[in-house]
Amino acid sequence: MSWRALSSISTDVTERAAAVEWVHREKALDNMARNRLAARYGSNESTNKRNEKECNGKRSCKCLTNGCGWTCNSCGKVSYDARLICGYCLAVSPSVMASVGASVDKKNVGGASGMHVVPVHNCRDDGISHDSSIRVVRFPQNRCYRIFVTESRARGNESASAEVVDSPPDSREVVGEESASKRKYAVETDESGEKKVGSTFGGRVGKHFYKKPYTHFIALPIGKVKVFGERAEALLGEMKQCCVDPANGVTEEIFTSAPRTHLTLLMLSLPTCEDVALAVECMRVLQDQIYGWKQQQHLHEGKAGPDDSAGIPIRLGGLHVMTSRGQHVQKANVLYMGLADEESTATVRALQDIVHSSFGELICDDPRVSESKLLHVTLMNTKWRTGEGKQQSGGKNLPFNASGVLRRFANVSLCESPVFIDKVELCALGYDSVNECYPCEAVVYL
Repeated sequence: MSWRALSSISTDVTERAAAVEWVHREKALDNMARNRLAARYGSNESTNKRNEKECNGKRSCKCLTNGCGWTCNSCGKVSYDARLICGYCLAVSPSVMASVGASVDKKNVGGASGMHVVPVHNCRDDGISHDSSIRVVRFPQNRCYRIFVTESRARGNESASAEVVDSPPDSREVVGEESASKRKYAVETDESGEKKVGSTFGGRVGKHFYKKPYTHFIALPIGKVKVFGERAEALLGEMKQCCVDPANGVTEEIFTSAPRTHLTLLMLSLPTCEDVALAVECMRVLQDQIYGWKQQQHLHEGKAGPDDSAGIPIRLGGLHVMTSRGQHVQKANVLYMGLADEESTATVRALQDIVHSSFGELICDDPRVSESKLLHVTLMNTKWRTGEGKQQSGGKNLPFNASGVLRRFANVSLCESPVFIDKVELCALGYDSVNECYPCEAVVYL
């Protein structure tokens, strides 16, 4: 054999050895990734052990390893990876594959033919998950979240996707009155002054699931409308003059002031500056949603288009006691004024629904939202009680007897005809008694 033939053989052996070494390195890397995924999320060998664990967010989620496995098209094994990537060969789950093609590479090696199948994935996210253990939620800010649902919901017939609304264009501005990064926020509880426990996604309720305290709210600033403010000041003065009765718990300190009055549309927990910044972005979405809503109203009424300066007409009237958590007229914590007629109620309720839709990203995991849709303007609240009354109750909110107040003012109203209100405000809790206002983060004009 000539030296040239020997040289050729040596070169072939070297190249083949290098190719084999390269393949070994790639396989080792793939195996390491597979082992890490299996250790974190579980594999078919460890599924039964994992199912014994509770879904506590620290170990493999029970709802993801109990009947939610899928067969990988590439390696044929069943995977339980929560990220919808095969724990063995790292192929994408069929649930997120729009189409699978195949390219065949045939090589004649010793008379045999080999086939290499390459799956082709469409990475476009249409907001729909075909995996029953995952719910896809898309918000107006064009963000998309995949949320793991509980085992009972995953086995049910609920829809696997929920789309709130399409992302609107940034065509209008929202007025922000102060930089969110420079403000400190007060923290208060709900209207009754009590903290609640509840669940995050999945509906679990227990002592370990305390909810975040509210820090902000969205409201119609009733006290800033001249007609409402003047009438509210006169009404509150008359109520104090006629109804203050310390023996029944009715003291001046539990009355609100006219500039403080507002009609609450939504309570929010925004503990960080990033949360506040996101809420301001939601206010921009709200501006566009309100504009579209008013356009539809005017088209329905046969008008050319919305009047940007008109606002919405409402009437306020009638006093009521909040009856949640065992409260009643003789043992009340909150007395409020509602809307005076069905037309006003329908208008404000539609506006509230738009607010909830625009802020879906911030309230999607708060079960208290559905319980706090009561449209109200608070006039008396025992959480404002200070001094001796607070000390006598051991720091708790000492209730009051509202019978005398309702006997005199049950059917009172702030206006006989509808009054237009022209803006919605995002405010921080913590009333500024010097300037007589709540710190305002952003304003949307109606």
